[in-house]
Amino acid sequence: MPFRQLSATTMTGLSADWVSLFDFSQIWMRTLLQPLDVKPFLLFVLLIIMLLAGIILSIGWRQSLEALCGKDSSPERLMVFVIPLVMLPLVAKFRRMIVFAAPSLIPVAAVFMESYAEILRQRAFGKNPDLANRRMKIATTFLAGAWFLFLSVILFESTFRPYLPSNPLRPDRPVVGQLMSFDSYNMRVADFMKRNRINGRVFTSWTASVFVLFNVKDVQVFMDCRDQSIYSDEMITTYFRVLNSRPDELQESMKIVDGFKVDYMILVTSPQDFRLATLFMESRKWGCIYNDEEFLVLARTDSERFGPIFRSGTLDGLWYSDSETRSMSQAVMLLFMNRALPGELLDSLKEYSRRDPNPNLYSLLTLAVNGRSHCLNKEAESFLTSEISRLSSMNYLEPNGARIVRSLSRIAEILEGNAMTCRSADPALAFAALRSKLSHIYQGLEAKYRGY
Repeated sequence: MPFRQLSATTMTGLSADWVSLFDFSQIWMRTLLQPLDVKPFLLFVLLIIMLLAGIILSIGWRQSLEALCGKDSSPERLMVFVIPLVMLPLVAKFRRMIVFAAPSLIPVAAVFMESYAEILRQRAFGKNPDLANRRMKIATTFLAGAWFLFLSVILFESTFRPYLPSNPLRPDRPVVGQLMSFDSYNMRVADFMKRNRINGRVFTSWTASVFVLFNVKDVQVFMDCRDQSIYSDEMITTYFRVLNSRPDELQESMKIVDGFKVDYMILVTSPQDFRLATLFMESRKWGCIYNDEEFLVLARTDSERFGPIFRSGTLDGLWYSDSETRSMSQAVMLLFMNRALPGELLDSLKEYSRRDPNPNLYSLLTLAVNGRSHCLNKEAESFLTSEISRLSSMNYLEPNGARIVRSLSRIAEILEGNAMTCRSADPALAFAALRSKLSHIYQGLEAKYRGY
């Protein structure tokens, strides 16, 4: 696996942590100290180089070697320098290796700083060692204190703040649960799959693959986040061809899924994956058996187990953690299987959207109210306009409040598209300006609360 990973190139252009350290388009893509920002590591390496250059210019090459390696040149002392020399080429190939290379450089930095400090002490206070020691202690204490305060602020901003109860990007969950590996997801979909014995061959979203492998027994994923370490280039290309399907590529993608005899699709509700789920459900060859704010689970409509369920139009034979998830799943199934929703289900979805705004829910409600028409009818347009007024008055800085911003952005996107197609340019420009403003707000929340 290590040799394959070092020689593989399929994923390096797709995954930001596998690209080269010196990919300058990636270096300037992120602001300082954002996730995957490599500038702090580069500054650390630059500091080490500057310290080494200062030592060499001050006392020469030979004395520098003696000062840094020691007179005995013990194996332990040599390994301080050998390990970073091995790690740095790996970092140049894959920036993910920073997590190993940075700690290996700490002993090197300590040796260089100690040697450079000694050179400065001798030059400045060589005639008075006691005064030199006192001043060096004072300077060291001051610098260490300032550095500690700086790191404390960085630690709070990047690590503690994301787990505060007021974080609008995270659901209001216990901190212990958020500190687990899969803090982005709740366990309801895993419970649903286990209680209903849903296993076998599954096609998962990129971010959900490891979550499913860890929490559901007897599943075989199409591909997971180990990507090019264990999967062939052909398999990776095929996977992303399906995941990024366009409407005109749907038939080809369905043939691929059929060819691998996939039993279920487990997709997150991000915009890209939700569009993929919509494409497959609109074919009526796949239907929804589970939907909450995080996941969609699709099954084949012609399967021996779920075929009768889809034909009956009810999910009563399946276990759900709560009635709202059951209603949501039932509504999505009926919407795409029957092209319509019963009035009571439509009302329950509207009520659910008022309690818990969800971007994808507004897309589904628009489809349910408006049907397949390219232009919004009066009922759909009135509903969406009223939701803009209602959501705009809500506080998006509360726990999980970012969903309000994303829902507003989705509604504005729907109304903008409708105005461009069926109304006039002026409303479209107004909705476009609103979307731009909301995008700026959401980016600000990401920068402040996302953390690492």
